[in-house]
Amino acid sequence: MRMLLYIGMLLMGAFIGYKEMAHPKLLRGLDKFQMAALLMLLFVMGVRIGVDKEVMGAIQVIGFKAIVFALITISLSVLFVWIFVRYTNKSGDRS
Repeated sequence: MRMLLYIGMLLMGAFIGYKEMAHPKLLRGLDKFQMAALLMLLFVMGVRIGVDKEVMGAIQVIGFKAIVFALITISLSVLFVWIFVRYTNKSGDRS
């Protein structure tokens, strides 16, 4: 049920932005509000992680898995871009 609320709020905001119904003063302040909300969210997430003993006990394992996942993702992305460029480059330039 909460997911419907989140999607509804997102769609309502997109509609208001698309129809330019927001006041210009509100639009000028949105970047500061968005940054403050993001920082608050990160802070709360950090507190929740710090309180969770199970997560804190496994932080090294989680970190190692995250690094491995990131390296594999980056490597495969570079590989697929290289393959894509190699086979779609019509000019013959293989740089």
